[in-house]
Amino acid sequence: MKTSYKRLLQIISILLLLFLPWMRTWSCGPDYFSDDYRFVLFQPELSRAPGLSDLRYNIHMSVLKDSDPQKKDYQRNCREWQQQVGGTIPDIYNIQYGMEPDEFLYAYRHAKWDHIKDNSFLHALLQPANKPMLDYMAFAKQVEFNQFGEYDPWQTGNDNGGQEQTKVLLRLGKLAFAKTTNPFLKERYAFQLVKLNYYGGGNWDSLPGLYDTYLKGHKTIVADWGLLYYALCKQDKVTSTKLLCETFERSEEKKTYIYNTLASKDLDTLLQQYPKIPVAWFIKGLKQPGRGLSIIQSLHRVAPQYQYLPMLVVREVNKLEDWIMSPTVLGFNSSVKLNEYDVKRFYNSDMPDTTYDYYAKKNLLKDQAYMRTVRSYLESILSKSDSNHVVYALAIAHLYNMDGEYAKAIDYLNDIHPRKNSFYRRQWITEQLIAIMHAADISSSAVKADLSKQVKELMALGATFPDPNNYDENAEDRSLPLLLLMMSQQYQKQKDAITAGLLFEKANILVNGYYGSNYEDDTTQISYHKIAYFDQYGTPADIDRLIQFKHAKHKTAFEKFISPGVWSPDDFYKDVKLSLLVRQQRFKEALGVAEEMDAYFWRDNYAYSGYLPDKYIGSADFLVPGETLKNDAYPFADKRGILRDIVALSDSLKQFPQNAALYYKMGNVLYNLSYGGRGWMLANYGKGEHTGYYYNIGWDEYEHSALNRRYQAAYYRCEAAMNMYRKALVYGGSQKELCAKVLLMMSVCDKDRNAYVIKRQNWSGTIYKYEREGPYHSTYLDVLKKKYGGTEVYAEAVTNCPDVK
Repeated sequence: MKTSYKRLLQIISILLLLFLPWMRTWSCGPDYFSDDYRFVLFQPELSRAPGLSDLRYNIHMSVLKDSDPQKKDYQRNCREWQQQVGGTIPDIYNIQYGMEPDEFLYAYRHAKWDHIKDNSFLHALLQPANKPMLDYMAFAKQVEFNQFGEYDPWQTGNDNGGQEQTKVLLRLGKLAFAKTTNPFLKERYAFQLVKLNYYGGGNWDSLPGLYDTYLKGHKTIVADWGLLYYALCKQDKVTSTKLLCETFERSEEKKTYIYNTLASKDLDTLLQQYPKIPVAWFIKGLKQPGRGLSIIQSLHRVAPQYQYLPMLVVREVNKLEDWIMSPTVLGFNSSVKLNEYDVKRFYNSDMPDTTYDYYAKKNLLKDQAYMRTVRSYLESILSKSDSNHVVYALAIAHLYNMDGEYAKAIDYLNDIHPRKNSFYRRQWITEQLIAIMHAADISSSAVKADLSKQVKELMALGATFPDPNNYDENAEDRSLPLLLLMMSQQYQKQKDAITAGLLFEKANILVNGYYGSNYEDDTTQISYHKIAYFDQYGTPADIDRLIQFKHAKHKTAFEKFISPGVWSPDDFYKDVKLSLLVRQQRFKEALGVAEEMDAYFWRDNYAYSGYLPDKYIGSADFLVPGETLKNDAYPFADKRGILRDIVALSDSLKQFPQNAALYYKMGNVLYNLSYGGRGWMLANYGKGEHTGYYYNIGWDEYEHSALNRRYQAAYYRCEAAMNMYRKALVYGGSQKELCAKVLLMMSVCDKDRNAYVIKRQNWSGTIYKYEREGPYHSTYLDVLKKKYGGTEVYAEAVTNCPDVK
């Protein structure tokens, strides 16, 4: 029971973390949509099924919200009315679907149509010859009003919320149905009676007869809508499922209800008896979050040119992108697979406490092998006589690109020329770009010109950068940012930090690491996102080149494209150079950079003023008895003043290389530049708080970004500070009070190092570790007590410091 509780907490934590706010200075998880963690470069729109867009591969794939966003069924109904009565389609639509039932009924009962008298459809309905049509419309409005949980205010009496009114409407409908001889109205009254019977106004036994006699076999919208109720009243489950599948094919609007209510097991049962129903295979494929090639193969055998087959193919390619490219390009595990895995762990107490990350790495090779199987199958069915030829060819090219076989991808692209269809053309150019950036000499001017030309054409075809101020998860197309990210990664391999960094900034897309907020637009001058790449991958020389590139007068088309819309001030880039030098303990050079900058830059920008220390950098302050300082060493946020003190201390050490007190102060400097110290912002742009908690959803926290992995020894393990403290002990000799201070600080560093090590062990990436260590006891405190127990420092520490006591 204890294990299940912990697993429950895990799942709840995962869900909560998806909605935690992101703070610029700290590394809390950002508030992103789940699909932001996913690589999607093969356009889902290639499936040509806009009404089923909710069911494209995504983490919310269990629910279909609106299967008819273009209102095709409504338009079809309007056309049928137009053939009978006349009027324009917009006018018919306005009466049918734009006018509220109670508004129509009021006008109908009181003959007050003045406010819509210019409507051509209403004008036709008000003709004496068409009064039966008008009466039916009023009846249909009453049924509509009642169907959605309201009673009809135009009838007298209390009908108890609608059930009695349903029966009243059924009686009225039967009378009108019996009276009319018009085939059009006969059919529509029959549909209303079918619906009213289903919703409890009558007996289900009469429903099939009505449908069989007056609607079955008719090619009208009401026959197709009525088929839903006809299917639902069937007692035999297989027959009901079969009819629901038929309704799915015949009606756009009813797809929503059918998909959301049909169970996979019912589809399996149906297909065992009727294996040649294409739509059943299709819906089964939509409900499959895992590998779906066998379903695609079955559907292709039954109906090789089925209209929705491309959607399953596109979904399968999108799955492979998520499983293979999300971790390799974005650094995130598949959110869909992770969600499924954690649910299984929660309900299966026998599963080992192994993290999904462990399985993800283990299964990557299997996913790549499966990708080749899918590709081979698509190659086997590729035929120019097939109307889906272009979609399949693009999918094959994309899968070859994913597999690093760029020449084969180009061969398939050369065999198709989709210039008329904008979606096909965009995907074709996308595949060209992927192949070029990986296989060509991207450092050459000709290739750069070609890249910028093709990106420009993509944008002309509709590829855009998402608007950070108007985020729409469903409408967002991230293909262009993903392409630029991949391009950035290729230039990074070429060690072209300027091009790679500017492309990364322009892509402005979520990747697994600490790179600032992706919700900032290109007009922001001061934000971590503007410098993140150079902070993590650049060198001091790269920053000089970046500033030089910024001010270059003549830029090529490619250089103009990669340039940000708004550059950051030079001082912001110089601060990055300063930070890089501080990490390397090249303090004098860092001071030289600081002297070039505006003295008030740190006071007025970013978060410096909140996190730069105002106490002397060489002191342990409250961590050691007798050293508590006033806040007056640096009256305003000022890296220049801090660096002057550090350089002065460093110069004194060179002059007096055996001075224990100087080593102690330099140890304090290096401790204050570490994770636990007061001056961490001299070297970092975010401290690294709240780390570890995001490992389950694949977050590579700030403290373990590529940046900090390179200097974790100094920043998290305090090794640089410890080296200075050891020298202070060596040269301290008989200075017992000083040595006691040194040992106290060594115990502080030791605890910070231990906390870091334990945190990484508990989130090792292989096994969940729930145990928590008790209070850590540093052996340096034992040495302090044994050798310097008689000092005033020790006496005060025992009194005021619980851990020492």
